[in-house]
Amino acid sequence: MIGITTLSGEAAGIAEAAAIGILLGIYYDLFRILRRVFRFRYATIVFQDLFFFITSAIPVFFCVCYLCGGIVRIYIVVLALLCALLYCSTFGTVIVFLVSALLKFIGKVLNYVYRHTLKRAGVKLTGLVKGLYRAFCGFFKKISSKNSAINKKTS
Repeated sequence: MIGITTLSGEAAGIAEAAAIGILLGIYYDLFRILRRVFRFRYATIVFQDLFFFITSAIPVFFCVCYLCGGIVRIYIVVLALLCALLYCSTFGTVIVFLVSALLKFIGKVLNYVYRHTLKRAGVKLTGLVKGLYRAFCGFFKKISSKNSAINKKTS
């Protein structure tokens, strides 16, 4: 427990609240990146937001209780939220844009590689399998026709 009874304790509490806010912003950026890279339905987005708020409220509550000795001080919570908003509107916007653009580019490269190499190889492999199947079928038809011809001659 740090305790906010001295000026240095107040400064440490404010710094830790700012750090909590920035960490919350980074955590929410993960959801923002997912939303930019993948398409989600409205219900899924609501669930993601609820998940974010529940999973972030619990650690924030315990950090505030630890900082203030069990007393929840509203200015610590407000400062953490303001720092999260400040992060999301400044650095977070740039980071989300860059990471989502990078992930979309990687997706396009992997899609290109799949379409032009693996898919073609799959088509060629499918053609090879079909050719082998036809050859085996033709071979067995010849054998069965020879056997039936032999059976007719012997009968």
